[in-house]
Amino acid sequence: MNDSPRTMPDRKLASAKPWAGWLFLFFDLLAFNALFYCFLKSLLFLPLGYSGPAAVLTWGALFTLELYLASRVRLLGKRLSLGGFFAQAALFLGVAGVVSLLARITPTGVDTDWSWLVPEIIKTPLWFRMFAKNSWLFTGAVSAVILGLMWTAVRSPRSRYLRVIPLAALLLVAWRIRIAFGETEKDDPVLYLVFFAGPVLVFAVLCFFRWYRLAFRAAPIMLHLLLVGLNYIGVLPVNSVYDWVPSHDGGKSYVERLPGATRLYAPTPQEARTSFLFARRIFPVGERLIFSYGPMGMTGIFSLDLKSGAVNRATLAGLVRDLKPSPDGRTLRGVNWQEAKFILLNAENLRPECACDLNPFRLKTPWEAEFDGDRAYISNVTFPILTELAVGENQNPCALTLRRTIDFHAQGYTRFTDGAFDIYVDAARRRLYLLVGMLGGEYQMGLVEVDLDEFRVLRDLRLPAGTAILPVPEKGTLLLPSYYYDRLFEVSPTEMKVRRVIAADPSVFSLAFDPQRNRIYTASRTTGKLAVIDYDSGRTLKHVPIGAKPEALYLDRAADCLYLGSQAGIIRIDLAAFLDAAAQ
Repeated sequence: MNDSPRTMPDRKLASAKPWAGWLFLFFDLLAFNALFYCFLKSLLFLPLGYSGPAAVLTWGALFTLELYLASRVRLLGKRLSLGGFFAQAALFLGVAGVVSLLARITPTGVDTDWSWLVPEIIKTPLWFRMFAKNSWLFTGAVSAVILGLMWTAVRSPRSRYLRVIPLAALLLVAWRIRIAFGETEKDDPVLYLVFFAGPVLVFAVLCFFRWYRLAFRAAPIMLHLLLVGLNYIGVLPVNSVYDWVPSHDGGKSYVERLPGATRLYAPTPQEARTSFLFARRIFPVGERLIFSYGPMGMTGIFSLDLKSGAVNRATLAGLVRDLKPSPDGRTLRGVNWQEAKFILLNAENLRPECACDLNPFRLKTPWEAEFDGDRAYISNVTFPILTELAVGENQNPCALTLRRTIDFHAQGYTRFTDGAFDIYVDAARRRLYLLVGMLGGEYQMGLVEVDLDEFRVLRDLRLPAGTAILPVPEKGTLLLPSYYYDRLFEVSPTEMKVRRVIAADPSVFSLAFDPQRNRIYTASRTTGKLAVIDYDSGRTLKHVPIGAKPEALYLDRAADCLYLGSQAGIIRIDLAAFLDAAAQ
């Protein structure tokens, strides 16, 4: 497509001015991707009112003009035909149109939801910045290879390296993804091979046919999806050589090097692949430790006896994002995001006691459930809804009765169709705090204050936070970690103001405050590290790797230890031993 039949293959591609050809390819790469991104963003934002027809036409015209001007340049003695230009324009404009149409489909559930494409256009550069920064060595190495291939394409376009290197990269990435997914019973590696290795395949094919302009234009999205994919399966970031070893026990080294750390549960080869990279929840109930894991499709829930080490395991269909013990500790209550159910499990043997379909309450993708007496407050992602339900009527613990609902999308608080996330109930003040977002045409979350008596929004605070809320009653504040930025916001809920911003890792889903030592503990899914932050100064005192994608973290104040989960398994850290060693 990149060359007319008359000019392909190029037998005389060696340029008398190789630097001019290399610079052309480089700036064409930048201009193409920047203009296509702006055009697609304006197209996706058009139904929301964040862009208008003039913006769509302007960016579309500029993108088409870039394609045309680039086609007129005689790169390496050859020029793209007019037919080739029209074919490229039709291809890319058509792709943008299809993406825009998919995003407009009204979501009816997880499997039919394409609305995520709209907020994702905002998140894409934030994803890239976050992963590139935390995997700078990998990003630099891949960028250097791409730039080197560009130079080779200019100097010696028929070089075998232009075919061999992309093919070798494709095989390496496909092998690493296959290793990550290959031994699990529930994960289908084909989807991830297509999504994460697909751009490398496209790049390799384009280089094979010597369509170099198209190949290098595709390089940024290839790098972006490589960063996302390799982080997803726990290969990136590289904190030690063990991150590159495709062994289920590689994370053991992190535990062995941590003072006061004990691995309570070592995942099996099947669990330690992508499944165990998503340890969702962890907390003690009496003398047992409850923890759950699982990406899409299946959730594993464990009950581990802290004295004997005996383990009970239950496997549930779907994705249980939230799980909490009941006040008496006899049952576990949670919400299944993928199955749209409220579930109740026996805390000791993990047998399901009952379940309730949440679809009648329009909770098709429930995120979290918080309880206040006989009331349950459940947040929903698509659409962003907060619902109050009465629980346990007629002696049925799974009987739910709708009381009140706030639909933040229908009320116009957010024009996006997602989402409502973590909840904090301040029962004493009769207030509920909820994270809703995104807001506006940029990455902003709203910390919403709801009056529980009137069930209406009183105030909000907009900031680039994430999805987690940690109340710190000892300080009278809330801690809100940012998802994409290296920040931790401390907010006064009474004033609804940011008191200060603390430097911290991105992608923190679980954090804890230690009032005894005045310390904050965070676990970052992106960096794979545990951070110990001094509350008073905001300074990070300790920053150590603990295995790929640590998401679950719990501070047991009575036992003076941290429980956390990562690819290394379930880890208990004796805080006295750990922090004393850190201070030496």
